[in-house]
Parts: sequence; C-alpha cells; structure tokens
Amino acid sequence: IELMKRFEICFELRKGEYVVPELLSPSELEVDWDQESSISMVYKYDFMPAGIIPRLTVRLKNDIYERKYWKNGVYLSHNDSFGRVIGNQFDRTIKIEVKGESKALLLGIIKRELDHINSTLNYPSHNIKIQCNCGGCKGSDNPFMFDYEYLMRVKQTQQKFVQCQYHIKDVNVQTLIGPYEISIEEKTENFRYNYKDLTFDVIEISSRILERKFTFKTEDLITDNFTDQLRSKGYRVTDQTRSGRSRTHSGELDIVVRNPRNMPISILEAMRLKSFGMGNKTIIEHLTKLLLNYDTNGLKRNFLLIYAQDKDFDSMWLNYQTYIEKLSHHFLYNPDINMISFAVNNELSQRSNIRTLISQHNINGEISEVYHIFVNLF
Repeated sequence: IELMKRFEICFELRKGEYVVPELLSPSELEVDWDQESSISMVYKYDFMPAGIIPRLTVRLKNDIYERKYWKNGVYLSHNDSFGRVIGNQFDRTIKIEVKGESKALLLGIIKRELDHINSTLNYPSHNIKIQCNCGGCKGSDNPFMFDYEYLMRVKQTQQKFVQCQYHIKDVNVQTLIGPYEISIEEKTENFRYNYKDLTFDVIEISSRILERKFTFKTEDLITDNFTDQLRSKGYRVTDQTRSGRSRTHSGELDIVVRNPRNMPISILEAMRLKSFGMGNKTIIEHLTKLLLNYDTNGLKRNFLLIYAQDKDFDSMWLNYQTYIEKLSHHFLYNPDINMISFAVNNELSQRSNIRTLISQHNINGEISEVYHIFVNLF
C-alpha cells in the first residue's frame, strides 16, 4: 500500500480504506453543472498515455468534491470555487472546467499538478487550448479554441481583449484565463498596505542589500539593515523570537510585520545558503517551522528569504525549483504543511540576482502563501 501511494496509484479515503482510481468504473458521474462564467481549458495530446486522470485524482485527493470521481474524471472544490476534469482516451483530450470567485486559483492548482504528471511521463507532445466564451460560442458544440500560450503572451502585453475568429467578437482575456496569478491581494484590515505593497517593498530592500553587499558584513545586512529599511517605510516590525513556539536558534532574520493594532500581518524568515543539494534539510526545516511553529495566526502570506552564496547562482536557482517541486517526497516532509502548488513569479524574477518562487499550502483548510525570495549574495 505504501508503495502504491508513493507511485500515485491509490489514496487513503479513511483509516484503513483505500481507493485505486484506475480500477473505478469508466462511467461518468452525473453532477449538475452550470457553465455560466466558467473557464474551460483543454489538453490535446498527439499520443495520450494511460493513467493520467487516475494519478491526477490521487494528487488532488484533498480537493475532491463530495467523493465525486470515477476512472476518467473528478469533481473538485477549493474555497468558493468548483471544477471538474474529464479525460477522453479516444479523443486524446483532458478537459478542465472551473467556476467561482477563485476559479483562476483552482485552474492554476489543477494545471500545476497535470504539468507535473506530464513531466514524469517525459512530456508527451500536446497543446493547450482555452475555450472561447463569447455569446456565439457559449453552448456551441464547436466553439473557437484559443491557444493558451498566445493568451499568456497577450496578457503580458496588458491587452484586455482578443477576437473570436468564428464570430468576430472581442473577448476579455480575464474572462478566458482569469487573473491566473498565484497571489492573494486582499486588503489587510486596519493596515494601509496590502500584501502586494509589502511584497514589492521586500524585493526593493533585497535589491538595496545587493548594492551594498561588498560594503558591509553579511550579518549586518541581513539583520539590522533589512529591519531598519522596513521600519523606514512605515512598517511595524518586531522580533519573532518572542512569538510563536520557542526555538534554540534564532537564524539570520526572523521578524514579524504588524499593523497599527499590533496584530501580525506577515512573517519574514531568512537564511544563508552556501551550497545546495536535493538532500538539503535546512530549507524544509525552515519552511515547516515558518508555517507550523511561527505562524500561529494563519497568515495569508509569509516570506522565506534565501541568501545564496554559491558562485553558480543560476544552477543553484534551478536546483531550488526542482527541490520545491519534489518537496512532498522529502524524508522530512510534514503533511501538515500540505503544499498544493508552486510557481515561479516571472514579474518578480526579472532582476538577474533576485528570483521569486511562490508556494501555496493548505493549512487547516486555509490557503497560505510563501514567497521564496532567492538573492545572490556571492
């Protein structure tokens, strides 16, 4: 059973009871589904390997809606959004549909897991399409299908509309793919900054530290300099060692950003990394302590700052991405941190010496983001 779980063949439904999706009935379950305001994505394969949907069901077991799954499909629920994924071996397609307020987030989670499965299958040749939702295509048996990569390029240019080639109508890009950024930009109560402001400020301070890395000792830069610059921007900053659970080592940087009522907004945890390999224990230990020990308030966004001191920064960054991708297989992985997705944030990774990766975790039913900010301090 443990071997089957490891190879994503089965999952535990309840203690002592397991489900093997590959052995379920191929008949689709009937669930009322209103397609209004939904996003539809289709993976079309030249050759579609068997078993993709059963593996996806296993990987998304925590988001299954009311035990609605069968051999070739699954219904999902995440926060206030719903989705369904249906595979068709004869058409060589996998269709994803999502709806609800956080539909773009759910789409990102599903796509992330599906892309991971494809990577383990040596990337079988396929393309990704997004179904047009203009008035003429809605309800049509043959809607126009936009190329997903094209839509992402359009979004990067900040254009708002694309044209349906069948009905020559303008369609809002946001309605086709949603914001599609793994982020939570909700305003924090009684605090004049939102999470986006804080994130860009942390990146800016990291950039200033880079400018002065040859002038001051690393220890001074990571502690006093970072804290002072946050305070100069108006943030209330306190020492995290007085909060959360006790610990024996304070690390390089461990501070809490608070609102005017002294309530915590976000935690910044940082460390220096002189070398890095897939067996590294420091990252997963810090990440686990950040989410389970220090964040006792269930904050929506925290930061893990990694000050890389290896001469080959680019290789170290690529290794770090692989490390996070395979985090759930690490022997120190704690299921309570429940990483559900991760993605590189290209907008915040444009600087050659600062890269940013975002991981999302389901902690007691709530989504918590961690921004991994990788800084070249060699």
